[in-house]
Order: sequence, then C-alpha cells, then structure tokens
Amino acid sequence: KEAGRIFPHANLSRSDVTSTFAGLRPTIRQEGKAPSAISREHVLRDTPGGLWQIAGGKFTTTRAIAEEVVDRIQDKMKPSIRVRCRTAETPLPGAAGIDFAELDMHAGAIAISMKQKPETIHALIETYGSRWMQVIECANRDGRLWEPICPHTHHILAEVIFAKEYEYAATLDDVLQRRLPLSHLTCGGKEQSEKLQKILDGSF
Repeated sequence: KEAGRIFPHANLSRSDVTSTFAGLRPTIRQEGKAPSAISREHVLRDTPGGLWQIAGGKFTTTRAIAEEVVDRIQDKMKPSIRVRCRTAETPLPGAAGIDFAELDMHAGAIAISMKQKPETIHALIETYGSRWMQVIECANRDGRLWEPICPHTHHILAEVIFAKEYEYAATLDDVLQRRLPLSHLTCGGKEQSEKLQKILDGSF
C-alpha cells in the first residue's frame, strides 16, 4: 500500500510482491510509549559480574556498537594503554588492493574467456572483491558448481563451497542467510535446499 501511494501510476497489487521481510525491533522499553515511538539508540551496561550487555541498536549500527564495546572494555582493563578499535578503517576481506570499477568494466571480457555469463562474473566481483578468483577455483573443481543456486539469482553453487571452506559456514542457514545475499529472494535459495545441503556435506 505504501509503495502504491508513492508510485500511484505503477498500479501495484499484492501479486507484484515477490518476497517480504519482517523482524523485531530490539528497543528499550519505555512506559507509556508505543514501540514505534521509542528511540533505536543502544545502551551499553557493565554488569557487576563482568558481563557487558547491549540493549537496543540497529543492523546498520552493529559495527559502531561493537567498536564502542571494544573501546570501553579496553579502557576498563588497561586504561593506561590507548589502543582503539580499528574496524572503521580496516577493509573487509576482499576490499583491499582492488579497483572494483575497472575490474567490473572488464567483467564481460573475463566472462567470455571463461565461457560463463557476464552476470555471474559481475556477481562474484561485487560480492567477493579480490577474493573472487578463489570462488572460481572452487567452481572449476566440478563443472556443475557453475550452475546458479536458484533461478532467481546469478550466485553459483561454488559459493557454498567457498562459504564452508573460507568463511566457516557450518549449516545451510549460515550460507543462505549469513554468507550470501539470498534471504530476500523469492525462494530464499531454499528451492534447491537438498542440493545445497549435499554440497555442504561433501556428497554432491
């Protein structure tokens, strides 16, 4: 309804919805306030037993919250040593030493040389950065691993192998929800769950 209000000429209906997402807001209770009116700001508590508690916050601020936790604990344990959390400046795996724009520009030629679809190479570069060739190495173990995970994505089966061997995925949910951007697809990747589980188990 909200999308239809903003884009009235699109004539959107329920049949246009391919996937949905719902979650809980971890807000801090405030008497007399509706949940939607409560601030999303987080609170950090150092309990008497030494356990640090975080209440509130958002997905988009988790790194900043973790930085605050690390700095507060460091201040308490060794206040004389001023070493701060460095995650704000530390590149994510695959992000250092790579020119994404240039590599992506040549993705079509790379795809032709590998006899693969340009969309597949684009997806690998955008997802893995400088580590994309490691996924290629996984795919080249078995030609079937170049197949898309499901009809709704350009991500390939080899990424399940990569998630297991390089990113310590232990379960199928680890792969589909925490390693690959598949949870918001029409099927969430689960149309192929039996095949994906076999790959994860090494019985494919």
